[in-house]
Amino acid sequence: MRICFASLSYIYLFYGFIILLVGWWVVIRMRKAAGKWRLRFYALPRPWLKYLHQDVPFYEKLPLELRAEYQDKVVQFVDAKLFRPGGSIEEVTYSHQVPIAGNACLLLLNIGNDNNYPRVLTVYVYDHKDTVPEPRSSTIILLWDEANRRAIDPRDRDKSTLIPIASQLGWETAGKSALPDVLLIAPWARVRTAEFVEANPGLLEKAAQGEAIDVFAVATEMFLAVPALLQRQHPALYEAMRLFYRVDPARWKTK
Repeated sequence: MRICFASLSYIYLFYGFIILLVGWWVVIRMRKAAGKWRLRFYALPRPWLKYLHQDVPFYEKLPLELRAEYQDKVVQFVDAKLFRPGGSIEEVTYSHQVPIAGNACLLLLNIGNDNNYPRVLTVYVYDHKDTVPEPRSSTIILLWDEANRRAIDPRDRDKSTLIPIASQLGWETAGKSALPDVLLIAPWARVRTAEFVEANPGLLEKAAQGEAIDVFAVATEMFLAVPALLQRQHPALYEAMRLFYRVDPARWKTK
């Protein structure tokens, strides 16, 4: 006998609708707690590859076996975070979002899909010449340099505290200045500093003087940019970071 929906009591349809709404709300709340807002999942759009190749310097270093996972994380990051313009920036387009997500997701390889910076829900993007406010909880503020196609942490505009750290970590012995021109990974490393310190108490203080959050930012940049140098200068720090980030960039082939 065919079931006719018209014969069902309206009260059952009403309660069924309520259950669907409650279920949807629960799923959204769970995803929000995990740093994921929306439910869209799709393959990395082809135009985004151009942004990764051009605007994420470390992308070219990634082994091929890690790129598919990395691209999935970039999609999830763009999907999960609310990107909002600030100051003189009128709109945050994919040309901003993808490089920002690309640098952030380099620190999320091999750790599963649940750790997507769950404490960061909103990314505010300002022009690099703007004056920015203090970030609120669950937000991160970045400065966008359109000419150089990069986003940096406002705290890195004044490098006076970072230069001694980079010098002590031995950056200049790589044939580079004591500090790179820009710390692209620094804002995201700072987000994860507490996790690293909890797992390795006292290690950053032994590596260099200064605030642990800034030492970790510079060390993370070196970990990806000049891994062999960091491994040689501070083997204990390199090994701790290798275990923490679950990648070994000293073994990656360079072009």
